[in-house]
Amino acid sequence: MTEFNKNNILRGPTPPRIKEKCYDLCREYLGGVWLNVTVGDIEVKRLTGGATNQLYYCAFNEDKRLSAGDVPQEHEWFELNDQKNPILVQELAHKLAGIHTTVVPIKKTQNWIFDHFEDSYNKAYKMFDINALIDECNCETLKTHDLKEEIQWIKDLITESDSPVTFTHIDFRGHNIMVTESDGLVICDFEYGCYGCRGFDFGSLFVGWGRNCHQHLRYVKFPDDNTIRPFIDSYIKESTKILGIRFTNDIRNTFQHILKETKVFTLVTTMFLVLYLLNVNELTNNNRPFDKKKMMVCINQ
Repeated sequence: MTEFNKNNILRGPTPPRIKEKCYDLCREYLGGVWLNVTVGDIEVKRLTGGATNQLYYCAFNEDKRLSAGDVPQEHEWFELNDQKNPILVQELAHKLAGIHTTVVPIKKTQNWIFDHFEDSYNKAYKMFDINALIDECNCETLKTHDLKEEIQWIKDLITESDSPVTFTHIDFRGHNIMVTESDGLVICDFEYGCYGCRGFDFGSLFVGWGRNCHQHLRYVKFPDDNTIRPFIDSYIKESTKILGIRFTNDIRNTFQHILKETKVFTLVTTMFLVLYLLNVNELTNNNRPFDKKKMMVCINQ
């Protein structure tokens, strides 16, 4: 658990000429001051924490920062102190409302998570003798709760929650929410964006409420209704502003309904993480010493 909490996960080897690739991407998508620098003016560093992708820090090097009057601003993760800032919480709720009201010309389905749960479960049990690992590692929680039954129970909860199908971010967590110096909040990493139950974004956000981004396994008490209310109220207000009576006439858009979705999909998000960790092997973890037994202990907690 200690090693996992260090957030030192790396996904795959660093590609050749990564500095040049990052330079080209910054120039193409950021523009501005990036159009006036050379590849020799920047520094690129590999970051840890990318479980399914690779993360890189790209910035002007020290010489360029000292000589340039206009440099790219710094970005930070949305973390514990930001959760306590009512202005940022309101802005984040407005951002999520904007995502959920966006019309994207792709397939709409709410049950992709059902297939994902089944596929992940079956894949893990094919790769490892999970039952033997549960016994060997004395995973009491996994001994007393049949994972297959838990998955079915959560699938029933999803159906009963009647969460509206919208365009969703899917990984709406603090490490994908950038707090900038002057441009407010910037939502990034839409890698998994698709149509699905909107509750998944609420669950992804509040499952980590009360902890910083790197504290994956730190136990915290789930936020009470009064803590969640300002976010949901701001979300409802902004969604009403965008959609009008189309939003307010739907009884699923009340505070109580969205609150229920939040709590249900916090469990869904947790199951998503459990199944992800069950599937971690030496190939997905190839830059760190791999110990499946330690991973099982993490899951059990």
